[in-house]
Amino acid sequence: NTQLAFWGNPITSGSKKMDYFVSADFMEHPYRTRMAVEDEPYTEQVVLLEGQGIWYSKPEVPEVELEKANMLQLVGPKVNYTRASFDLQDDWFVFLLPQSVFKIHPLYDRVVAQIVALHSNIHVVVTGGRRPRWTKIYMNRLYQAIRNVDSTGKGEKRLHLIER
Repeated sequence: NTQLAFWGNPITSGSKKMDYFVSADFMEHPYRTRMAVEDEPYTEQVVLLEGQGIWYSKPEVPEVELEKANMLQLVGPKVNYTRASFDLQDDWFVFLLPQSVFKIHPLYDRVVAQIVALHSNIHVVVTGGRRPRWTKIYMNRLYQAIRNVDSTGKGEKRLHLIER
């Protein structure tokens, strides 16, 4: 069997059992092929695709794609959201962090806290996790990080959660 890792993984699998690592010439250092053998970061044979190594076709209107896949009935009606939909005032400077909560490294909590501490008009909106426990753990981490840089307690009020 032939095994390969794709560039969604960091640099190398590190496994001698992995045969190939598929990357792209835009994702590799231009002088990578000139490295000394002992400096080679890959344990696999590297296969470089042209450019970024990916191509996305322009999608059709979502409703058309869903109808083609016979999935239109699974999706609710289209909703246009505004700041008011989430109790966000128009004069606030809003940072949106729409990442899955389990993927956010705890050290990044400090970055979010420092952003909140920059100005009283800055608000950060985060999306909840698929599991309530993940969201609770993440929000508690963020609240603690904010308390570490803002002892007034006002910073916590500028952190907003949008549930999935």
